[in-house]
Amino acid sequence: MFQAQIDLNALLQTKQSQEVVIAQAKTELLRQLTLKADSTITVTDTIIVDRSIQLDAILNSLNKNAELMAADEQVRVNEQVVKETAALRYPSVRATTGFNFSRNQSAGGQLLLNQNYGPFVGVSIGIPIYNGTIFKRQQQVASINVRNATLTKEILVRDYNAQVVKSYQSYAATLQQLVTEQQNYDLSSRLLELTLQRFRLKQATIVEVKNAQQSFEASGFRLVNLNFAAKSSEIELKRLANLLSL
Repeated sequence: MFQAQIDLNALLQTKQSQEVVIAQAKTELLRQLTLKADSTITVTDTIIVDRSIQLDAILNSLNKNAELMAADEQVRVNEQVVKETAALRYPSVRATTGFNFSRNQSAGGQLLLNQNYGPFVGVSIGIPIYNGTIFKRQQQVASINVRNATLTKEILVRDYNAQVVKSYQSYAATLQQLVTEQQNYDLSSRLLELTLQRFRLKQATIVEVKNAQQSFEASGFRLVNLNFAAKSSEIELKRLANLLSL
């Protein structure tokens, strides 16, 4: 009885410590949601893992990733800069047009009224002679920027592909481990029940009961951790493919 009370007290202390961790996690979640820290929040104590994720689908959706889309747009911007800089090296023709109207009127003298109006058209041609080499160097710099932006995009694509593959390997392996651990959890639960029945019939010792309890607790702890790891891998895969939804 003394040993049972000691074990119970230890478990109660562990439970209280976990309740503090949960309360602090809820407070942090409220802070992230910009809500008051004393607000009420209810979290469902269930981890539901999406087991239908396929590697090819995630890789094909990488083009929706925000960073890859930004890198692609940067390449296009630099290509437009190259075109704009190249256009400065060529002669330019400018046409101007408009309509003038002027009216002068005097109360005295020989000129009583002078009024002019009518449209006008002008054309000017600009030929870059001395600035041609400057524009050429600017075009070369712009071309280098295009290549740099392209390389940056290729590096991002390579890194994200590798990250997706690694995350999917972790996701798939964790799902396989979940199947085995669920079996272990069921077996340890049955073992604990049988050991308690034997203990009531005075066919098992307190040591055997404690070992069965520890086996059941360890299996449950591993099962929860594996579910959490699988869910984390699932979220990471969907984040990389920009498939997260509320």
